[in-house]
Amino acid sequence: MDVSVGIERAIADVHSAPSELNLEMLKAKQEHLHALLNDAKRSLKENLAGNTAADVKASSTKIVTAIGQFEDASQKVFDFAASFAQPDAIAALSSTVAPAEAAVQAALKQFRETADRTNTEK
Repeated sequence: MDVSVGIERAIADVHSAPSELNLEMLKAKQEHLHALLNDAKRSLKENLAGNTAADVKASSTKIVTAIGQFEDASQKVFDFAASFAQPDAIAALSSTVAPAEAAVQAALKQFRETADRTNTEK
C-alpha cells in the first residue's frame, strides 16, 4: 500500500511540474519525486527479498522496471518546465509520461493480483 501511495504522489509531482514557474520549487518537486520513487523501489526490494514465491518476485521486478521507465519519462517534463517550455512539458506528459504511468499502474495491479493469489494458496 505504501508503494502505491508513494507512486501516486510521484505522479502528482510530475503532472504539476509544467505549472511550476519557480525554479527552486520545481527542483524541490523533482527531488521529492526521486525520493518517493527510490523509497518505493527500496521497499519492494526489501520486503520481497525473503519471499520465495517466484511469481511475486517477478511481479515486483516488473514494478521496479516500470518505475525506472516512469522516472526517465518524467525527466523530460522537468527539463522542459525548467526551461519554461510549458507547452513542450505538457506534450511530454501525454506522449511519454502517460504510457509509462500506465505501465506502472498495470504492474502494480498485476502485483496485487499475484500477491493475493499467493496468499490465498498458502
